[in-house]
Order: sequence, then C-alpha cells, then structure tokens
Amino acid sequence: MVRNLFMEVKIPIAVAGIVMKINVIFIAILLGLTQGAQPIAGFNYGAKKFARVREILKIISKSGFLLFL
Repeated sequence: MVRNLFMEVKIPIAVAGIVMKINVIFIAILLGLTQGAQPIAGFNYGAKKFARVREILKIISKSGFLLFL
C-alpha cells in the first residue's frame, strides 16, 4: 500500500521533468534561430537595406512558426 502511494507520486514528477527538458530543447532551437538572424539583420540595417531586414524577419518568423506548430 505504501509502495503504491510513492509510485503514484513519482510518476507525475518524472513526466513533468521530461516535458520540461523537451521544452528547453525547443526554446534553445528558437533562440538559436533568433540569435543567428540578429547579425544578418544588423548588418543589413546598417547598410540601409531595409527590404532585406524585412525579408529576414519574415523568414525567421515563418521558420519559427512552422517549427513549433
């Protein structure tokens, strides 16, 4: 009886830990996309190529949305 009670408590905690680790992986991918786009956007913004900055924003937004749909 006591053993079953402890198993019932451990399973939800383990599941929550797994879900959080998977969530961290997705957040890391999204942060990588945005941090990778920042130098490209900054370089083009400095060169006053605003159309390319908008294009980069669209590409990163679509990529992030499709990846986490």
